[in-house]
Amino acid sequence: MQKTVSISKPTLNGVVKPARIGLIPLSDCAPLLAANKQELFRKEGINVDLSYEVGLVSIR
Repeated sequence: MQKTVSISKPTLNGVVKPARIGLIPLSDCAPLLAANKQELFRKEGINVDLSYEVGLVSIR
């Protein structure tokens, strides 16, 4: 007998800030750029702000 589990998305009350993702525009950031272009973050209910940086020092 299999058990089924109902998973519901949590609801958030109040102000939700976007997750800021700092990236250096190189080929290894392509999955993030593709996900953003295809609006996958929005479709999953994730508020993301991609921040293009010139180096690792400015991401900290």
